[in-house]
Amino acid sequence: MELLERQAFLESLEGFLASARGGRGCLVLVGGEAGIGKTSLVRAFCDRHGGDTRALWGACDALRTPRPLGPLLDIAREAGGELAAVVAAEPTRHRLFSAFDLLDSAGPPVVAVVEDAHWPTRPPSTCSCSPAAGWPARRRWWW
Repeated sequence: MELLERQAFLESLEGFLASARGGRGCLVLVGGEAGIGKTSLVRAFCDRHGGDTRALWGACDALRTPRPLGPLLDIAREAGGELAAVVAAEPTRHRLFSAFDLLDSAGPPVVAVVEDAHWPTRPPSTCSCSPAAGWPARRRWWW
């Protein structure tokens, strides 16, 4: 699918990816009205870089009682390997956040996408992004 009038946004994302490749990961927030094409933009970017990045997707729940840390658990399961094993062992919050360092291997930069981050009513408990604490020194970045 061709995206219309999104070239400037895609160029910005290219710049963030270049920074991540240089060891300076970051947090990128893509916002806008419902249906405006946020997910399409991010998917197009991830598809464009499917061979040189690793895209991992998680989602916040549109539930009255969302899963605690749901998007992080989704991303960990999708990542597989040691990170998925940590999640399967029902870790403490600290252990889960620490385990995200496993994504900093010598592989390609990681683009971790958290969909629908607007759903949680209490972000610190339902969609916390504490793994971001060390982003400037890391090669991963998040939406």
